[in-house]
Amino acid sequence: MFETKFKPMGGRVLIKQGEVESKTASGLIIPDAVQEKLLTGTVVATGPGRHNKDGSLIPMDFKCGDVVYFDKYSATDIGHGNLVLVDDDEIFGILE
Repeated sequence: MFETKFKPMGGRVLIKQGEVESKTASGLIIPDAVQEKLLTGTVVATGPGRHNKDGSLIPMDFKCGDVVYFDKYSATDIGHGNLVLVDDDEIFGILE
């Protein structure tokens, strides 16, 4: 319920963290050092976007429901379960 009331500002994205995978689809075990750095999550809410130098709005590349990859150390825990805030430029990509 919190995520429906929270609206990120600027170029920030509210993400519900996913579970960290410990194995690949082929059965290889992913080392803990790698698991800790790269996380996945589902976009819950986005800000309107960033403004460039001339003041025009640069819209977000993400929408609610997108599954994204981001760096653990770029996420800010906001104290509500597994929800984190991440700057849009700290997201590596969208899982399609």
